[in-house]
Amino acid sequence: MLPHRLTGFSVTPRASSLGEVARAARAGGGNAAFGNPTPKTYQQIRDHCSFDQSAPSMVLGYTQHPHGYSAPVFDVEVKFDSRFPYPYGYLVLYPLANEGSLDCIYLAAGEHDSGGTYQQRPVYLRVTEAISARACAAEREHVMDHRYAYTQTLVRAQNAIETIAQERVYAETPELLDTSEEIAYALISDQLQQKLKEALGDELGTTDTSWKARYDTVAKRTVERDTQGWHNMSLGGLVDTKQSDNLPLRWVREAAAGDSRINEGNPGADSADVLDI
Repeated sequence: MLPHRLTGFSVTPRASSLGEVARAARAGGGNAAFGNPTPKTYQQIRDHCSFDQSAPSMVLGYTQHPHGYSAPVFDVEVKFDSRFPYPYGYLVLYPLANEGSLDCIYLAAGEHDSGGTYQQRPVYLRVTEAISARACAAEREHVMDHRYAYTQTLVRAQNAIETIAQERVYAETPELLDTSEEIAYALISDQLQQKLKEALGDELGTTDTSWKARYDTVAKRTVERDTQGWHNMSLGGLVDTKQSDNLPLRWVREAAAGDSRINEGNPGADSADVLDI
């Protein structure tokens, strides 16, 4: 269990080595977990995407907000070495950032029972291969938004730690040449805290709590693609058809691209613009 931390630094120094820091730095970029969108039947995604038989448009996929993500964790190690006149210290990086996981699904090609009826007949949704691919691309945009939010928050914090971890900071206080470890730790921690603040700024902050909060806030902005209608497909009118001789009459509405804007540049594709970061 990690010790209690104050503004991102542990109260008690932890044993480590610069070699461990270097290995963590070489790993870089944290741990990525997001996968590709998965095709599903309408029955499998209807809990997330509503179908209104009278609506002119419909969202054909769903991407969950990330969960289980974690920020990098760091501590300060202080050294007393007779070869140096003052104690020195450096940051030590422990767990790497992790973007978490999410469910990302879109409507597969084919004909799907919408669960709705019209004039006592079932209403089906027809999705072509092209429209299914477009729905997949729309959900991939959400995934890329989440990944961009991750790189601009948790990974950025990790990179700052890795950079600062290569520096030694000295508790250069002449009147305290025989200072205690506690005082040296406080002096060194203050310097490293300032370096981290200069690298990350006030908006991102210098604690794992602030980094996770910023990631959560920025990642949620991906919903702008849906609220602005950029991912809304159009639905054609009801067509009366037969599935086969031994099945009842039904209605079919075919999905089309409509006014959706996917992978078409601003505002459709650029995560930096959509997330405003």
